Amino acid sequence: MAEKLKVVWLSNIIFPDAAERIGVARYAIGSWLTAYRDVMRKYHGDDMMLHVIAPYDGHSFAELTVGDTCHYLFPKECKPQALSAWFKSIDDRIRPDVVHLHGSEFPHSSIYLDACGNANAVLSIQGLVSVYPRYYFAGMPAHYPPTLRDLLKGETLTARRNEMARRGRLERSLLTKVRYVAGRTSWDYAHCKAVNQSLHYFVCNEPLREGFYHAAWSLPACRRHTIFACQSSYPIKGTHMLLRALAIVRRTYPDAVLSLPGVDVTRRPWYRTFTYWKYIRSLIRDLGLSGCVHFLGDLSEEEMIDQYLSANVFVCPSSIENSSNSVCEAQMTGIPVIASYVGGMMDLGTIAAFLQYTRQFTNPLTQISQQFNSILNALAGAERIFELIDSTPEVDDGNVTMVYASKNEDGTMAETDRYTGHWAWKVPDAEQESGYRLVELRGDVRFDHVTFAYEEGHDVLHDVSLYAKPGQKIAFVGSTGAGKTTITNLINRFYDVQHG
Repeated sequence: MAEKLKVVWLSNIIFPDAAERIGVARYAIGSWLTAYRDVMRKYHGDDMMLHVIAPYDGHSFAELTVGDTCHYLFPKECKPQALSAWFKSIDDRIRPDVVHLHGSEFPHSSIYLDACGNANAVLSIQGLVSVYPRYYFAGMPAHYPPTLRDLLKGETLTARRNEMARRGRLERSLLTKVRYVAGRTSWDYAHCKAVNQSLHYFVCNEPLREGFYHAAWSLPACRRHTIFACQSSYPIKGTHMLLRALAIVRRTYPDAVLSLPGVDVTRRPWYRTFTYWKYIRSLIRDLGLSGCVHFLGDLSEEEMIDQYLSANVFVCPSSIENSSNSVCEAQMTGIPVIASYVGGMMDLGTIAAFLQYTRQFTNPLTQISQQFNSILNALAGAERIFELIDSTPEVDDGNVTMVYASKNEDGTMAETDRYTGHWAWKVPDAEQESGYRLVELRGDVRFDHVTFAYEEGHDVLHDVSLYAKPGQKIAFVGSTGAGKTTITNLINRFYDVQHG
């Protein structure tokens, strides 16, 4: 039996099922990780063993198995030396085939590489924290008065930006240590290569949660003029910019409303309010948006899908972004999407633009090809028409003509120049005083000693005589090649007979 593929994930968040098992709070973020795990289970099944290493709000190292996944948990405040030794012991015990590092800005990723090496480690790029700080304030006042909570905890907007810059330096250091990187956009590729030109870059788009692949947005089913967006507790995600835009939109569409997942910042106690939430609350008040901004709380996968399907449009107003999973989820459901053209988001926009430009480029070619087909059909038809026009007229040596006729009381026929419903053959006859005789046209068919050949010397019909009375039905029965079709073609004068 083949040995199972051993995969280690070093994550920055604990998985929901493991959190539930040990009784700690679940994270509202990182849903793509569970989707990623489900996809791996689908394609590898029992041939893979997944080991997840993650920090948690505990005080000691812990190990547990949930389903077919082994979880190794370490305290968030663990000392680097102890964490390094613990990582090495796990690596020696598992001997993984591949180590997937999720979270480039956290120190434990670098500690793991220092302890266990980079030979089989792949760094997954979600965002680039080393780039984000320069866009942090995203158009809001940099010195906006902080809340008492943020002052006491040292978490003012400036402090948070500085913390992001510190983590960005950790990220750049980690990029110099890894040999393999999995990213999603040309933007993160360029930034990774700018730090470490020797690393190997793999394009690896993250999977979405299963339900989004089956949802389908439709205009009749949505709530008109309802905007859905994803909220965040820091300015980069651009909620404040969206509020300003909403105030402008409501001048034309007074019934426009905005739905945001997450905590209701307007009802948050002052002593538990972040500075950015305070700023959001002031914008809602000053722009007259009270009552048209709805906070939905934490949403499950099914509730998120319902919001996508019921909204009129999804908006991603981030000041910087690599490749937003929310935008991808929205695009998958089919809801119209408006997103900032920044960072890696340009790849999503470029794909849509590329498809549109491709259609615009190929449409004239398609039309030309269709016209070309029409031209070919017309030429084929014209060839037949010209062939018919250029054909030599058939020689008619006959002297029998068909004329209008009237019936006399004695049953004889007389020629007339008006329509009477009767016709007669005008047959030359020297014995008649008029020089001809009239034979009533009755619709009978006569073959009198007919001989016919398609090619001279190869008779198809030879000395054939037959008679069909008016109204009489005659069936031609015979084997293939006996001449049935030839007889009907001769009746219609498609060909001339050679004799008879």
